[in-house]
Amino acid sequence: MEEEKPTRTVNMAYFNRREGDVHTPMEHVFYNVLNVTDSSPIWIVLYDSGVHDFVDFMVMDQNDFESCEGVIPDESDPTSDRIIKMNRVQIKKLIAIQNWYKNQGVDDIRAIYQLDEDTLKRFILTGQSSSSNGPSSSSPGIPSGIPATPAASTPHSRMSHSSATSSAQLFQQSIKKSVSDYTTKLKDDKYWSNYNQALRAQAKTHGLSNVLDPNYVPSTTD
Repeated sequence: MEEEKPTRTVNMAYFNRREGDVHTPMEHVFYNVLNVTDSSPIWIVLYDSGVHDFVDFMVMDQNDFESCEGVIPDESDPTSDRIIKMNRVQIKKLIAIQNWYKNQGVDDIRAIYQLDEDTLKRFILTGQSSSSNGPSSSSPGIPSGIPATPAASTPHSRMSHSSATSSAQLFQQSIKKSVSDYTTKLKDDKYWSNYNQALRAQAKTHGLSNVLDPNYVPSTTD
């Protein structure tokens, strides 16, 4: 009988599934868009690099993806681990997913549920971002059956670009920040690269990248 090769899977609960959800937005990206499982290299690499939900995913750029690393058992020596990275095609697909979501023009993470594997292929080949079934009539980019988040009321039905809160500001305000996010300790020097990548990704998510920049010089308007 052929010896079973060592494998590794990612803890699904870590992707913050809410009660009643079939998949979290990030799980949907993996399962229904990239068509990969929780033992696939791309899933493990992102997880080990600190990408634990869709917000983490959206703050990543090409340089971040290229430097991501994951740890899996070494098939030649089950007592050891080996480092893996994503290839160029995988990275390009991740960037395409980010671009598709941004093209939807909605401030609702649930818009990602409208994306599937075929829609991503069409977007990559033609730039067409709508699915074959078309967006839901209830809200652009959000599938039917998922209630849209009520928009905050304003004194006027139309607001100027200068007075409206930008999508980037709303996105940043939605991120929860806690000192507990920075309590993980490095247990072994061989994991320094993964630890450093995850730390920097977390700081970037919280808008704290300058804290880790040795060349940053604080300035005030006073």
